[in-house]
Amino acid sequence: MKQSFMINGVCYQVESAREGARLSLELIGSEGGVDELALRCAFDGSAPTRDIVVTWSEPMRGLLSVWTPTVRRNRAVKQWFAPTVAESRFAEGAPVLAVVERGETNRCTVALSDAVRPAKLSFCVNDFEQLERVEYRAVMLAEPRELAEYAARLRVDRRRVPLAEAIASAAMWQRSFYPRRLPVDRRSEAPLYSSWYNFHQHPSAEALLADLPMAAKMGFETVIIDDGWQYEGNGTGDYFDCGDWAVAPGKFPDFREFVQQVHDLGMNLMLWFPVPFVGLNTRAFAEFESRCLHIDRGLFRAGVLDPRYPEVRAHIVGILSRFMKDYDLDGLKLDFIDCFSFTEDSPAFGPGMDCETVDAAVIRLMDEITDALTAVRPDCLLEFRQNYVNAAITAYGSMVRVGDCAFDSVTNRMGVADLRMLCPDTAVHADMLYWAKDETKENCAVQLINILFSVPQVSIQLAKAGPEQRLVIERFVRYMKANCDVLLHASFEVSGVDAGYATLTARSAGKRVTAHYLTDSDAFDGQPCDLFNATARPGLLVENATPAEAEARIVDCLGRTVDTMRLSPGEIRRLPVPVGGMAAIAARD
Repeated sequence: MKQSFMINGVCYQVESAREGARLSLELIGSEGGVDELALRCAFDGSAPTRDIVVTWSEPMRGLLSVWTPTVRRNRAVKQWFAPTVAESRFAEGAPVLAVVERGETNRCTVALSDAVRPAKLSFCVNDFEQLERVEYRAVMLAEPRELAEYAARLRVDRRRVPLAEAIASAAMWQRSFYPRRLPVDRRSEAPLYSSWYNFHQHPSAEALLADLPMAAKMGFETVIIDDGWQYEGNGTGDYFDCGDWAVAPGKFPDFREFVQQVHDLGMNLMLWFPVPFVGLNTRAFAEFESRCLHIDRGLFRAGVLDPRYPEVRAHIVGILSRFMKDYDLDGLKLDFIDCFSFTEDSPAFGPGMDCETVDAAVIRLMDEITDALTAVRPDCLLEFRQNYVNAAITAYGSMVRVGDCAFDSVTNRMGVADLRMLCPDTAVHADMLYWAKDETKENCAVQLINILFSVPQVSIQLAKAGPEQRLVIERFVRYMKANCDVLLHASFEVSGVDAGYATLTARSAGKRVTAHYLTDSDAFDGQPCDLFNATARPGLLVENATPAEAEARIVDCLGRTVDTMRLSPGEIRRLPVPVGGMAAIAARD
């Protein structure tokens, strides 16, 4: 069943595989280049329905790259036989896709209101028919559902505005359909120390307490105890022993006392849980083996619990709320929520289940978790991470982190920028920083500049780090806290999208902060600015584009002033900004 609808000069085609489907696509709002369309589909009976498809084409011109929420490094414009696809469901991805023109200008950003049911947005160049056109495709109900009717909104933004503005406005439009459940407060934006990369599966109270006083002195306010706290020894590198959830006494002889010691340092404490997993070597697996979505006997060596069973959800919620209450925790790191997925070996809906779909069950699970945890602590902190990043699920979290990319500063930078655009009302955290004990202070600083526009997380064993490394960390943590309002809350701008973001900028009414990664030229326009050098060589070329004299203070990666220079009106000058350093420029009094 296919129907065509002409809206604002664009021909949209709506198609359903269900015979006799009644389809409509109506323009319900159009303002300044943004069209909001209402899709409605009615079916006879409630037989399984899937793949309600909306397609349209537009002229092939001005295209540079394509952005999706989980794109990572590949932003290529693709052809008809392998289109760029943004897949989403409640616990993974987001139904947003943006096509970018040169100059980081939005060409067309597409978003769906339904961030819960499986969907796909795709884009490609149709060179096969030589029509000089590009094609957009929105597929809703990408998995079968028994429905008598379906309704959703489709937002198409063709404004020539900066990409960051287009994506953020699409995300906030989606947020209107999924109001926040947890607040994002100052604690969500506090610099965070993580035990993951530095200790992996063998954290201990002794080792952590050798680091945490230093971390607190540097300005860190929160610590996450990651995997390994729940069993003795160094671990197996997988989740074989996860699921019974008791603190290992050999690592934390008195966990309640440890939590109090962390609180005495003025720090919040969060604890890691891989929400879906029951390891093959646990009592929990023996109890719930028949109520798993699937069992991974390879990489993870764990079963993935099936949340369609109410007793499974009660088991998960009971564990999380018990730990929050018994140990006076400030929050939890809820890991691997995106692993709640239906696979070929997952059981069909059957006796004992109270939710027909996994997505519906995960939503109910998140509701139950949030209700239980806020009953214990109304301001609890919950960390999510890529790739569960859409407006529906981030409504339940207070912070969202870039996916694991240890020592990869470029992927970290790109993840930060992507999340800043997609999650503008959530505290965006970088993946934990990690480097060797003999790494240079300049390279450490460059890693920190790559995450400058996020909440910093580090996973460095501070007690074993060199003094200069610790000074670099402290310098940037204090700078990021002092400039939090600009870095995290001001206007966010991206440049060089196709190159992994050549520069990033935050701009408030009173200050601009720009980090240069692949470019080395800038202009002073009279507004005080801090220019960071994370390029491969010293120096930034700066033009004083004002009729007044300006002054530049040059600092190195440790925050020490190494030079002060004057810039005459109209002067273009190469400032000797060290790699990892900064130029602070302001008009002279």
